[in-house]
Amino acid sequence: MPPRYHHGDLRRALMQAALTRIDGGGLQGFSMSNLARDVGVSSGAPYRHFADKTALLNAIALEALELLFAMQAAETEAVADSPLQVFRAQGVAYVLFALRHPAHFRVMCAPELLDVAAHPKLAPLLHSNNDAADALMAQAQQQGEVDPTHPAAATLTAQATMYGLARLFVDGRLS
Repeated sequence: MPPRYHHGDLRRALMQAALTRIDGGGLQGFSMSNLARDVGVSSGAPYRHFADKTALLNAIALEALELLFAMQAAETEAVADSPLQVFRAQGVAYVLFALRHPAHFRVMCAPELLDVAAHPKLAPLLHSNNDAADALMAQAQQQGEVDPTHPAAATLTAQATMYGLARLFVDGRLS
């Protein structure tokens, strides 16, 4: 029998239990009743904080994006004024984020499980990273740091590389 739940932050406890289960069995490998058992509450208690599993995953995705943006901001603090260096630092932060927060990364990268229409803060955040990357590449192009004939291809190639590396690490294909 799991220990009884006694601290006051059931929402946080449920999110942490979900992240633990995602690390252990993937995105599909749990239910709200599993999480209730994990934190020692009744099967109905999670619904005081989340309408359903999708709402819980949306909250985790939002937290993931906040963590990612904080890591990217920290990585770019010491970078020179070069937009290409800023772009690179943000990419490094993206891969580091995936390594340090693999369950968050899995949720953030599973749009089929999220309901962005039900969570108005989520959609703009999901797109803001791409918009920022496009803006940095446009600046790099203006400053002559990127081939002016193919800036979109450079952005896509770099983003695919960052995502691919992150995914390979999270999926255990690279160590």
